[in-house]
Amino acid sequence: MSWVQVAVSRSSEDIFDEDADEMYLLQKEWNSTMKKRLTEGYRDGIEAGKELGLQEGFNQGYRHGAELMVTCGQFKGTLNALLSWCHSNGCDSALSKINNLLDVVGKHEEDVLKYLNSTDQHPHLGHVLDSVQDMDLNDTAPSGTVYSEVKAGKHEDVDSSGGNICGNNAVVSHAAVPEIV
Repeated sequence: MSWVQVAVSRSSEDIFDEDADEMYLLQKEWNSTMKKRLTEGYRDGIEAGKELGLQEGFNQGYRHGAELMVTCGQFKGTLNALLSWCHSNGCDSALSKINNLLDVVGKHEEDVLKYLNSTDQHPHLGHVLDSVQDMDLNDTAPSGTVYSEVKAGKHEDVDSSGGNICGNNAVVSHAAVPEIV
């Protein structure tokens, strides 16, 4: 009796019109197909966004790590070349100094690797607010937070009990980092 309900719902149309029933079924199939395409497109967009975000994060981390490690590699290479030259030319007085420098560079390299492998790298609140501002979500920032104070580093993140929740937001600077081309 479902055909009666369809006929009643479309009372202005001819009940026995076969083309109308076929058009209704085609329209229903079209709507279903478009809904599936929309869902698939949304899903594909989310996956592409995740992949792009991961790739950008990897590229940024790789670039940062390479900048720091290239300097260590250059120092070690130069010191090993000097060490080799001193061995071949009999400059035994400089060997201990060069070996000490190699030890210092090796220790520094270990410290840099520990820094790069640490997961306690918190973003500065100013960077987070920049991202929020880019997303046009400024109305979600805590009331009373002045954006210019945060950018200047005068704002401190505190929880409800007044404790600092972001830890040390100091920016680590590395002098003499070479430009990678």
